[in-house]
Amino acid sequence: MTTFVSEQAGPCGKTNLMGALSGLTMSPRRWFAESFPVVTPHEATAMLLLAGLFHAAVGALPLSGTGTLVRAGILMANALGMTVLHAGMAWLVSRVVGEPRMRFASIWKVFAIGASPTLLIAWIPFTFFFTEPWRWVLVALGMIYGLGMGRLRTALVLLIAGSLTTLLMLSILRLVGSPIAPAA
Repeated sequence: MTTFVSEQAGPCGKTNLMGALSGLTMSPRRWFAESFPVVTPHEATAMLLLAGLFHAAVGALPLSGTGTLVRAGILMANALGMTVLHAGMAWLVSRVVGEPRMRFASIWKVFAIGASPTLLIAWIPFTFFFTEPWRWVLVALGMIYGLGMGRLRTALVLLIAGSLTTLLMLSILRLVGSPIAPAA
């Protein structure tokens, strides 16, 4: 059994960040089954913060001059905010779908850990089409193998939560008068 936990505390507590990222990349099913239970919500948040800082810093580099810090702040707020929003929606839906004792901290760990490796690549233009499905696959594997949810229930929770999040974003865009409003 390969473990991604060390005896010495680092920036992510006792979770080895590089080991966790390589484990999630090489064998996410095995990583969630073996190493996920020992990761605390604080360590998962630290992983997300480090990945989000990298995403924001590297994503703002191509923009020289004024606005670099603003762009980095927007990228960081987007990385953290969307993860919190998706985790919150999934937690609410999971309580309705039949997991009433599911704790938000458990769902948060799955979403924070699932988003971390994808943020390291998501700053590259047009990788959205690869990183976003990968994030949802990692989250699904985390819910199945890390939290022990069934496949059907996981698919149902993620489909409903993703749909609700999309509807929320579209309604916010419509309220602020964005030109990206859906066709009638």
